[in-house]
Amino acid sequence: MKHLPRITLLLWGLMIAGYILLPQVVLKEVVQYPLVVLLSIFLPISLWLSAQDGRKLGAMVLAGIFVANVTLLVFALERNYTSWKNHERSAGKGIVPAIVGLLAGEKDAANSRLAARYIFQHHHVEVPYNTGEGGFAVYAPSEQDRKIFRQRFAQGVDANVVRMNAESQLLTTFLLLALHVGIFVLLLLFLLMYEQKALPSPVPTENAP
Repeated sequence: MKHLPRITLLLWGLMIAGYILLPQVVLKEVVQYPLVVLLSIFLPISLWLSAQDGRKLGAMVLAGIFVANVTLLVFALERNYTSWKNHERSAGKGIVPAIVGLLAGEKDAANSRLAARYIFQHHHVEVPYNTGEGGFAVYAPSEQDRKIFRQRFAQGVDANVVRMNAESQLLTTFLLLALHVGIFVLLLLFLLMYEQKALPSPVPTENAP
C-alpha cells in the first residue's frame, strides 16, 4: 500500500502519454472506462495514505491531479457540447416555410419556379409552382437538378454521421466526468469516516485528590 501513490502517479502519467501518443487506442471505450475507474479508485486512497504519512507535498500533487482531470473533462465536455450544438443547428429541418411561400407568388413567376427547383434539389420533391399565366405546373427536374440532389444527399449523410459522433462523444465525456468525480468523492468520504471511527476514544482521567 505504501507504494500506491507512486503507482497512481505512474498510471496517470501513462494515461496522459497515451492520450497524446496513442489516442486511437486509449480513447476506445473498452480501454478508457477501466482506466478512469482505476485512477478514480487509486487517487483518493493515495491521497489519504499521503495525508496519513504526513507527506503534504505528495497529497497536494495528488489533489492537483484530480483538479486537473476534472478541468480537462469539463473543458472537453464544453467543447463537445458546442460541436454537437453546431451540428444540430445546421442539420436539415425540412422545407423552409419562406421558400414554400414563393411557390404561389403571382407577381414573380420566376421566383416561384426557382423555389420549386430549390425544393427538388434539397428534398427530391416535385412540387407545383405558379407559371405566371394564371395556372400551376409541376416542376420537371433536369439531370443537373438530380445530380445536385445526390450531392446534397451525400453531404447530408456525412453531416448526420458527424453529428451522431459528436453526440456520442458528448455522452462519453459526461459519463467519464460523473464516474471520476463520483468515485473519488465517495471513496474519499468513506476513508475519512473510517479514519474517524478508527481513532481511539480518549480515556477519562480521574482528578487527583
